Amino acid sequence: MRKIYFQKEHELMYCCDVLFQSEKSINISWEQKGDSSHVLLIEDTVDSSIWIHCLVEVYVTYRLEKKITDIAKNFYFYKNPQLLKGIYNKTKLILQDDHYVKTIFPNEESLSEALFTLFMEQLCNEKETYFDSFVTFNTISIDNKLTQAVGCGIDEMKRDEVHEQFISNIKKFMKNRPNQTDSIYVLMKKEPLFFQANGMMYQHQELIDKMKKTPLYLLQLDENETFISPLIALAPKNIYLYTESPIEARVYSLCRIFNETVQVLSTEKFPFVANVK
Repeated sequence: MRKIYFQKEHELMYCCDVLFQSEKSINISWEQKGDSSHVLLIEDTVDSSIWIHCLVEVYVTYRLEKKITDIAKNFYFYKNPQLLKGIYNKTKLILQDDHYVKTIFPNEESLSEALFTLFMEQLCNEKETYFDSFVTFNTISIDNKLTQAVGCGIDEMKRDEVHEQFISNIKKFMKNRPNQTDSIYVLMKKEPLFFQANGMMYQHQELIDKMKKTPLYLLQLDENETFISPLIALAPKNIYLYTESPIEARVYSLCRIFNETVQVLSTEKFPFVANVK
């Protein structure tokens, strides 16, 4: 018989729920030892991978947020509750992002897999497991990975703050800039193409000339930026944006800058002939 000790009853109950979801006919029981110890009893016939998977689920569900918050407090010295919540949310996204996961967990495919590997190595042959002690003192390798993930989350949050300020600055600039053009039609290709209301496409040099006459440097932009800068220079009253990817980041940013000025439409509705791939 294996014994897994929990200090928190709700964690034991959650572990049982996960066990029953994975193994309908599993034979387990639990008992209370004193006022602060709850013991889960599992038959030796139950495969170790099953109950270890459940412990991973308990950790991710009930311990991960506090661990990330503690790292942000004690390693990165954040104290503000709102910032700590933002760091936790960003770190969760980092842990779901393929690029970051491959960097942080080069030998596994996810945090859960890394936890499973560690738990399996250290617990599968143990007859008694003290869950609280284990996750406090025996998960240093995971703590190091999470510290890296929190650092990436903080970096992403800072980039978001810079981007928000960038958006705000452009909106203020455009609010005080009179319209230079009535309507612009933007066709999203590899590089965006800009058309006048008569169907004539703006040539590259024509856009460059207009951008050079606009103080883009005030917004930390220049004529080498090929999406936002031309529209700032043209300052249209209306923007019709034709794209196959209406949820991509730059389209979202454009809509935030120009608000009701922008209409996002399917490329199939583009009204002019554009012989460009």
